[in-house]
Amino acid sequence: MSDTFRLLHSEELTKVSERTGREKDQLFYTYLTARRSRCSFAAQFDRNCRLTHSAGYLSGMPFQAFAFLFGDELETARPDELVKLLADHHGLTGTGTTMVQPHELPVAMNELEIVSPPRRQFHMRLTSPERLVREPAARRLTNGHRFYTEQFAEELDMIAFTKEQSARNPLYGIFRGGELAALGGFHVYDERLMEIGNIGTLPDYRSQGLARDVTSALALEALQYSHAVYLYVFADNSSAVALYESLGFETTGERFFTEFKIQ
Repeated sequence: MSDTFRLLHSEELTKVSERTGREKDQLFYTYLTARRSRCSFAAQFDRNCRLTHSAGYLSGMPFQAFAFLFGDELETARPDELVKLLADHHGLTGTGTTMVQPHELPVAMNELEIVSPPRRQFHMRLTSPERLVREPAARRLTNGHRFYTEQFAEELDMIAFTKEQSARNPLYGIFRGGELAALGGFHVYDERLMEIGNIGTLPDYRSQGLARDVTSALALEALQYSHAVYLYVFADNSSAVALYESLGFETTGERFFTEFKIQ
């Protein structure tokens, strides 16, 4: 009898949660917690009906986002079958994205049809909050600023925060001469874990410390509700890495941002 694959019921997720680490498995952890209402899950079972590997799909994003929780026997994992199950359930086509840990990358490369080279990221946690800017110039934005945030995202060719994200999670920005010069927000806004991201500055305003103020404002907001504040940054963005380190963030691990074809 070979392995089987099926969607998981909500009552089965407790067992999955017990084997999911907040920091080690952060992406999947957020699917089970802060993002749970928008997620569907599938699992792989061995011939003894033992759950071995899991996957989740997060709806409502401007891209098709998946997360994996692999068990100890990596050589048995079939993420392609889990993706197919979730894609069929939601009627998905095109490409999907995920983040995997370095030791999981060979599984993703072997079992998924990768469409672009995986990009190395650093996973960072705020460990020295005393290094943040105590009174940053960034201000909290409202939905009335949406025109500016969408224009900003288009100019920097970055994925804009959705209207739902903007309503649910705070955005902070800095204006210069009536123009939104720097912006940042939250990917996850939850007392169990805060994840800040999409921090950027328009070219004309770089090297003026605006990203430092935006990052500090976001981190100070997060610290009001949680002691677990994280971010991801691409490893080849050395200036951003240096900025976050100077503000008290420390690298806890690496991930690979991976894009794959949905079969």
